[in-house]
Amino acid sequence: MGGGVSGFSWAQSLGMVREGASAVVTDLNQEGAQALADEIRSNDRNAIVLHQDVTEEER
Repeated sequence: MGGGVSGFSWAQSLGMVREGASAVVTDLNQEGAQALADEIRSNDRNAIVLHQDVTEEER
């Protein structure tokens, strides 16, 4: 889930995890991404965190 560390996206990410998904959490907010990944892992699912800035086209 890109940009999934706040509000609706956070809830949507957790909903997909509860349905059995694993997750790659990408966001500019590294702390928030890590917090979401930690919560996903607490549901016995796999999650990795990648720093991503989608505001710059070159990245």
